[in-house]
Amino acid sequence: MKERKLQNLFSMMFFVTMLLLIPIIGYADIVSWDTQQYTAYASNGSSNQTSYGVPSLAHVGSKFSQPYREATAEITDTSMYAFAYLWAADGNVAARSDFSGTYTAQADTPLFQFTYSLLFNNYNFTQHTYPSADNSAWLTVYDVTDNATLYSNNALSLTSNPSVISVATMANHSISVNFGVESDYYSEGSGGEALTLSYGTAVAPEPISSILFVTGGTFLAGRRLLRRKA
Repeated sequence: MKERKLQNLFSMMFFVTMLLLIPIIGYADIVSWDTQQYTAYASNGSSNQTSYGVPSLAHVGSKFSQPYREATAEITDTSMYAFAYLWAADGNVAARSDFSGTYTAQADTPLFQFTYSLLFNNYNFTQHTYPSADNSAWLTVYDVTDNATLYSNNALSLTSNPSVISVATMANHSISVNFGVESDYYSEGSGGEALTLSYGTAVAPEPISSILFVTGGTFLAGRRLLRRKA
């Protein structure tokens, strides 16, 4: 009977603990950036244009257009675009959009979350020869305080469905984040390509699985301790 009462007591404690945790489970907040910069770069192979901005500017764009060549880079606070194209011309064109920023990690939201979808369009025609393309989309998360790379991926997967990348950080550490898209195209003829990245950034608490593991472990340890005392 005593054992039964103790089990009921701990079950109630566990249930109450989970009720108290419900307000923070699944909660995510905006990133309070200490520094941030948007960059849009477009080049025809010999000349280039670069534009800079911050989120207070709704749009940052750079475009290099001349007969038979076009490179366009655009970036907002929710999307990036890189487009490179040749019309019956030899040479190369390139476009790149990227974001760089730093923030201070907080104890209650130790996860950096990057949500994205990435689309690729290829514009090749029959008259093109020897096409060469270098397309990339990347994300790097770096701990400036510890001088350590927390996450690095130079080839984000193509996906039309939102994908979430979560990176654990240390409280009160300065975290540097960089991500972007680039399209670099060379061909003798006509062709081109474009990358479109839709994204969002946030900070969040530890996932529910970790909370359940710690709370459940405490519950089981308490039961074993009381059994020994009984």
